[in-house]
Amino acid sequence: IVDDLGAIVVIAVFYAGTIEWFWLAAAALGIAVILGLRRAGMQLIWGYVVVGAPVWYAMWQSGVHPTIAGVAIAFCTPLQVRRSDGVWSPVGSLLDRLHPWSSFVIVPLFALANAGVAFAATDAPGAGRVALGVVVGLVVGKGVGVAGVSWAAVRLGAATLPNGVAWSQVMGAALLAGVGFTMSLFITGLAFTGPEAIELGDAARQGILVGSLLAAVLGSLTFVIKHRTAEKSQG
Repeated sequence: IVDDLGAIVVIAVFYAGTIEWFWLAAAALGIAVILGLRRAGMQLIWGYVVVGAPVWYAMWQSGVHPTIAGVAIAFCTPLQVRRSDGVWSPVGSLLDRLHPWSSFVIVPLFALANAGVAFAATDAPGAGRVALGVVVGLVVGKGVGVAGVSWAAVRLGAATLPNGVAWSQVMGAALLAGVGFTMSLFITGLAFTGPEAIELGDAARQGILVGSLLAAVLGSLTFVIKHRTAEKSQG
């Protein structure tokens, strides 16, 4: 989730169009209304949805990518509210309702719409470097980044490893984080536009598929080796 939020920030900063300040102010006003609803103790999730939809539209019209609106609305919606029958989570309730649609309809359709890859060789200048850069970013970048930040957090006392979790398992999870499709494909579509960039976009998509497969294999092998090592030590 944090990784996707980082990708959304990249989209907002580097791929925003011309800023329309009127619409951006309108989106900010909508966010203020949502914060007001939260402070007033609004418990109906649809109250946030009714206000959130115009915020999304205003953000889209402003030239800033509307995914930022989704992030902002999510941060402003209360995680838990107290009711007479106990504690209730508006975000959790909405998540439960949207999860089947998101996991089994929206994400597969998104992948199918954005994963068109031409596997033919290309002579476009820089295509090989683009593909290699994507592979290295997904495998090495994600692995070193996730494991390194986790190690630093533990060493600095900001976090602790869960009981029974070894650093080899953290490394395995870090490698699996390199399996990237949705945001990787999304940013590829934004970065390589126009007829002159079609082949570079195809090279980037090839790198995403190869990098994701390599990350999945290496991450899985890490867990398998750890599991077998633990069995031998116990036996």
